[in-house]
Amino acid sequence: MNGRRVVLIEDVVTTGGALLASCAQLRSIGAQVETVVCAIDREQGGRENLAAEALQLRAALTRRDLEASLMA
Repeated sequence: MNGRRVVLIEDVVTTGGALLASCAQLRSIGAQVETVVCAIDREQGGRENLAAEALQLRAALTRRDLEASLMA
């Protein structure tokens, strides 16, 4: 893994705890992890927790998006 760029993919991000643990393990063996992609960001601190560890979260949808679609 030394030097290999890795993007993690997750279905739903809440606090990002599991992703942080996975990224730490991958980084410990030399992977370059900078980006996490998810289907839904529940907007409950995950983005901020990931950013604190230099990880960018890219979400297809957010909780706000889903709630807005219910109102439409």
